[in-house]
Amino acid sequence: MDYVRRMPWILGLFASIVTGLLCHSGGCIMEITFFRMAIALFLFFCVGLVIRAVITGIQDELRMKEELEARRAEEGLGPLGEAAEAQVDADAASAPNGSGGYAPYNGDGGVYGGNGMDEFQDGFEPMKIADYLKGETEG
Repeated sequence: MDYVRRMPWILGLFASIVTGLLCHSGGCIMEITFFRMAIALFLFFCVGLVIRAVITGIQDELRMKEELEARRAEEGLGPLGEAAEAQVDADAASAPNGSGGYAPYNGDGGVYGGNGMDEFQDGFEPMKIADYLKGETEG
């Protein structure tokens, strides 16, 4: 964690040293070399700040997630919580044919193994053109 905290300084100094070496080997005058080193130091310091913020954000999020899981384990709740698990169980029990809430369409307006309903479970009604086309293909 100590290196993450010092990340902006490490990146800035490393970039500044590399820039200084490249400028010196290229034969630049000292004023231009120092100016380029200062620019590199500032830019890579800013990049280091962003990287540090991302890393600490991820660490904080993981820490919070672990604390939440530990708290739920203490209370005896699953990952969804007691109320959410009860709702999921109730939804699964009320689903037709134990299909988990989905009722497959059998082509005649009902559901497979169902009760011959003329509508879908979710309130969807086919367009009138579907009945017309169905009549033309049958007769």
